[in-house]
Amino acid sequence: MDLHLAQSSVKGLGVLSATGEIDVGTSMLLQPSLWKLIDDNIGRTVAFDVRGVGSIDHLGLGVLVGALARAARYQGDLLLICGPSRLLDLLTVSRLDRAFRIYPTVLDATEAIS
Repeated sequence: MDLHLAQSSVKGLGVLSATGEIDVGTSMLLQPSLWKLIDDNIGRTVAFDVRGVGSIDHLGLGVLVGALARAARYQGDLLLICGPSRLLDLLTVSRLDRAFRIYPTVLDATEAIS
C-alpha cells in the first residue's frame, strides 16, 4: 500500500499527517518529510498524525525514534497523534508510549502545549 503525507499548521503547531502503511517500502518517504517538518520548526514542538496509518513495521518505528531524537537535538519535541488502535497498542507494547507524548487528536495536542 502507498503512504500519503500532508504537512499543515494547526493553531501554530506544525503537523505532518500520514495515511497508508509505514513499512520498508515507504519509510524512505517518511524520514525526509519528518526531518523537514522538524527543520522548518527548529526549537518548537511538532506533531506526526498517524490516525490514518494502518500499520507500521520496525523500520517505520525506527524512523519515528530518529525523528524524536532530531527534534530533541534542536531543543524541540515530536508529538504523536494516535487514537485507540492497533498502532497505539504497538506503541504501548514496544514502550514507545514512554518516549513520545501521544494525543488522540491534533486539537488535544495544541491545547496541551499552549
